[in-house]
Amino acid sequence: MDFGNLIKERRKALGLTLEQVGEQCGVGKSTVRKWESGMIKNAGRDKLVLLSRALHLSPSDLIDTEGVTVVSANLPADGVTLTDEERILVLKYRIAPVSIREAIMKLLE
Repeated sequence: MDFGNLIKERRKALGLTLEQVGEQCGVGKSTVRKWESGMIKNAGRDKLVLLSRALHLSPSDLIDTEGVTVVSANLPADGVTLTDEERILVLKYRIAPVSIREAIMKLLE
């Protein structure tokens, strides 16, 4: 997956707007749109760090996007395919505060 598509898919999976990502990166929504469309293929190192934080990725995921999917690390490697809804749940769980994650785990027990 290329840099632009990764940003766009991850942003949408997290339910973030162009404006929200831009605010977290210190750029305007037009810059985020240009990253997503491929008009800007490279972001500065400082922006990559901020972008990775906004998208809950590691900076290396943004640098080496070969083979990266919207939900990249620590998902089942046993051939299980997650639905879009399941991917969103995993992403939201990962960014939730610890107290919410604990409540979810208690509920599922």
